[in-house]
Amino acid sequence: MTRKWHEHLKLKSINKQIKLKISKPRGENSFIATKYTHQT
Repeated sequence: MTRKWHEHLKLKSINKQIKLKISKPRGENSFIATKYTHQT
């Protein structure tokens, strides 16, 4: 596997993670956020 291809795969996985975070705003992240806000 070439270095360029490896970089390409890394970018693709990062983009996928960002898309998931954007598409699921009231998922795990918001749950954690509300948990922390209730603690204070």
